[in-house]
Amino acid sequence: MKHLPSLPRLIRRRSAPTLLLYVLVSFGASVILTRVFLDLANYPQLGGSGLHIAHLLWGGLALAVAALLMLIYASPSINRIGAILAGLGIGLFIDEVGKFITSDNNYFFRAAAPIIYVCFLAVALVYYLLTRRQDKLSDRELLCAALEDAESLLEANPFERQRADLVAVIDQVKTQAKDPDYVALAEALLAFADSEAVRPGKQWWERLIGRIEDPLQAYFERHNAFFTHLLIVILTVRAVASLIAFAGSAILRFMAPDAADALRQTLSAYGLYRSSPLDLSSDILNVLLNTATNLLMLSGVALFVVRKRQRGLYWMQTSLILSLCVVNIFAFFEQQFVVAIYALIDLGLFTYIRVYVFRRQKLLEASHPDGNKPSK
Repeated sequence: MKHLPSLPRLIRRRSAPTLLLYVLVSFGASVILTRVFLDLANYPQLGGSGLHIAHLLWGGLALAVAALLMLIYASPSINRIGAILAGLGIGLFIDEVGKFITSDNNYFFRAAAPIIYVCFLAVALVYYLLTRRQDKLSDRELLCAALEDAESLLEANPFERQRADLVAVIDQVKTQAKDPDYVALAEALLAFADSEAVRPGKQWWERLIGRIEDPLQAYFERHNAFFTHLLIVILTVRAVASLIAFAGSAILRFMAPDAADALRQTLSAYGLYRSSPLDLSSDILNVLLNTATNLLMLSGVALFVVRKRQRGLYWMQTSLILSLCVVNIFAFFEQQFVVAIYALIDLGLFTYIRVYVFRRQKLLEASHPDGNKPSK
């Protein structure tokens, strides 16, 4: 009796988070830049005589080119190019979702912006889950990462960083792997990396990035206290201003119509009011969600200021995650792509806090090598 073939073991690529980050950035950039360009150009149409070439087709072309490049070439550089093309293709494709979920092909359908944003969040969630598992690679995944790094050294101009990555992975394989054949293959790859066949060097853009990045990092290190205080001020102003704005919006709903209209006109004259087409129920939900997230933010700031920094950082991050993943979905429905600016600001703040938390953990680990770290 013949044995049925076993299912293949899928091996996760170690560079997957980096490649997915390329997809995310190019995805978001393609949607925003497309909307900005179309608005500035008054929504031109490519074609004529009944022919209209939608940018969705260019997105499909970018996706096809990305797939073909990654299928044909084994070079890791092609994976990065393919990831960028894939993100551009997804963005150009999903940007026209409004046309394909409405009977009148309405590109400006109000639900289109939240749908695009939810798709972006879905990819971001996958990226987040991958980054959390980076320190739990199996022996097979580590060896696959070493082989992929060795492929990078076969390219015409390998980077010094690529060789350093290969050496680091090989050291991890030799420490972690229980199969001696895995260790033997890792040592053979290390011998190849040390051979005359590999002559890595820094490319001009790596040297340029180093000249910019190193002084900036040193500057941030020297003025760490200032940037920490600046972050607290920005988060406080953001939360308080949002609470005041939404409280004012809620008050307008309960004022007499004539008085409310007069107040709106006065605020509009100073650029302080933007009318909303949402109905009352949606406005109330939006106000409640924003109030909850901003109160969480202020709670986190207060805890941070009174030296309960770990708890404060937790609630700051929680508030920004809720804002990015819940509040902005309703805000996109109301204000469309204007909210993308605020989403980018929140994403920048969240990223800075994540970097701050990572550096703080490293400092705590260095100051408490026995593992007994303070809880605050």
